[in-house]
Amino acid sequence: MATLTYRTTDEKRDKLQKLAKKAGVSVNRMIDDWATYAIAESEAFYRFQVMAEHGKQHQGEAVRILDSKAQDKGVED
Repeated sequence: MATLTYRTTDEKRDKLQKLAKKAGVSVNRMIDDWATYAIAESEAFYRFQVMAEHGKQHQGEAVRILDSKAQDKGVED
């Protein structure tokens, strides 16, 4: 397990300690949970960007398929 040093003001440290105590966890656990959440959000956003780009590349093909299916069912524009 790695160690990360975080420097902050005494006032902010005290507030973090109070917040962690209210949540029933250690400051370390609270910050680790925040980091996990931030990483997960970042990775999800990246995956969404990749999927969106992939979708743009195939947009014309998707429209052609939908148009073809609509014609098969007799649906007009």
